[in-house]
Amino acid sequence: MLRPLEWIEAQRAAVGETITLTLSEMGIEGSAQVLGIEPCPSVSGGNGSLVTGRFLHSSGEVMELRLAGQAEPIGVTAIHPIYSVDRQSYVPAGELFPGETVATLSGETNVAAIHSTGHSQAVFNLEIQGQHVFRVTEDGLLVHNDCGTTSVGSEQTTIIGNGQYSRVVPFAKATGARTIENGMTETDWEKLSSRERYKLNDGNLRERIREGDRFRSLGPDGRNRKLDLLIAEMNRLRERGIPVEEVPQDEILNVIGR
Repeated sequence: MLRPLEWIEAQRAAVGETITLTLSEMGIEGSAQVLGIEPCPSVSGGNGSLVTGRFLHSSGEVMELRLAGQAEPIGVTAIHPIYSVDRQSYVPAGELFPGETVATLSGETNVAAIHSTGHSQAVFNLEIQGQHVFRVTEDGLLVHNDCGTTSVGSEQTTIIGNGQYSRVVPFAKATGARTIENGMTETDWEKLSSRERYKLNDGNLRERIREGDRFRSLGPDGRNRKLDLLIAEMNRLRERGIPVEEVPQDEILNVIGR
């Protein structure tokens, strides 16, 4: 089942021609051959939202997600977005933390454990009319299908690197760029645990990615060996194939003197 824009493109094509598809919830993006164009099947009435598509594919990274009080784990692909109450956004299952709060039909609960099964298997995915969200298992865990909503070319630049307050913020202000804002003082930031910092930072980084920013990195702070979040940020961007420009040291020295 094609989404509306993809269906329009398919209608313009003929059987046997090639079109471009983006199915990010399955990790698929590229060219596809049109094998057939047929009318939509009749739809019966009923309560709830319409399931517009069912996808079967093989995933190389299947996770087992267990919720608090749940006897059996949930099988889910690592990239499938699950709603995190803590981060107020949809987060790939493979990036959830034990203890993180998620939403179910009966209310909020916590992730008891999550780990990779270490093997690939055939998995199903659903596309739901409207918001593309649905509930899974008897608990009604809220999940989402990523519908390719990432913006392209926001003409904004985000600066990343070690030393958020001593280097990143001053450099961004001086060059008219922006940072992964967290809305707190340096003192409050230092009080957070590493996990709390990661969760806050990761949600903001995802927003920058969705908005289509380009990224520049100041790299590590040679005067301070304490690791901040640069490695996690670079890994996240690398996973998505997003290029990061390394700012030359002489430019850093010219702008902020460090």
